[in-house]
Amino acid sequence: MARCYVDISPGFENYGARGIRVCDAWQSFRQFAADMGGKKIAGMSLDRIDNDSEYSPSNCKWSSHSDQMFNRRQFGNNASGATGVVRIAGRFEARFHNNGVRYRVGRYATMDEAKTAREDFIKLFRTDPAAAVARIQKPTVWCTSETKIRGVSQHKDGGFIVRATRNGVRQYIGYFRTFDEARDARREFDKS
Repeated sequence: MARCYVDISPGFENYGARGIRVCDAWQSFRQFAADMGGKKIAGMSLDRIDNDSEYSPSNCKWSSHSDQMFNRRQFGNNASGATGVVRIAGRFEARFHNNGVRYRVGRYATMDEAKTAREDFIKLFRTDPAAAVARIQKPTVWCTSETKIRGVSQHKDGGFIVRATRNGVRQYIGYFRTFDEARDARREFDKS
């Protein structure tokens, strides 16, 4: 309710400001509980089937975090026009995020190729994650970081973020206050 109606609530810009509302029947918690089974199912949270529509019995279900990642809308800063596709160096990179892991599906000449590759990856990932990851193109190796150490980038608050891609899977290693700590963490990860 807060993220749909309270403009100072965290997330309001992604819900209420976009016109997402709670149906009239669910203004009563009793009716919401009756429609959705009374209490949240362990490990699940409320998921809207159509992310551009209201919270209502016909548009909501209980879903795991993983399932909700398959049902994300396009981010506002997306410049390519396709969910999970970014334009990099004149090509289109297909990506998929799930449970804190970024899968770089590959780079393609056209946006349509990237969209299709991402959709195919997700379809296979839902049934056989290991097979989907095995099909990922060999990851591109580059270092564009201002730190000149691959996977170490400076955070806006002065600390450092460390990430790594192994077997096509992007992993978050951690946040570190000093460059030396970040560099050492990346080296330890590379040794493992």
